Amino acid sequence: MKNIKSWPILIGAAQNTQPKESLNPLDPLKLIAKVSKLAIEDTGITNLNEFIDTMYHVFCGSWFYEDAPGELCEMLGITPAIKVLSSSGGNTSLRLLIQYLIYPESECSLEFEINL
Repeated sequence: MKNIKSWPILIGAAQNTQPKESLNPLDPLKLIAKVSKLAIEDTGITNLNEFIDTMYHVFCGSWFYEDAPGELCEMLGITPAIKVLSSSGGNTSLRLLIQYLIYPESECSLEFEINL
């Protein structure tokens, strides 16, 4: 195994539940933006957006977006150099984490998955 010089550290987490009977339901990308903002706030680091250089977006097959990672970056006000739209699947988030461990090209990434 390659000598790993850095380890990912989870510094913020958030969750949101949108009831089916919501009068103004958010589409999946807006839900992700809402929860991402909450997770960023959870870190307590006020300028964290400036350091996010990678965005991992797990594909959400229930809704189509022209450029989901790009649209989400715009909603969050971030400009990562690397934006990845992965395949979907139950182990995708773990696969992305392993990919990060093997090829640590970023210093601060935002990764999320939505369960509908």
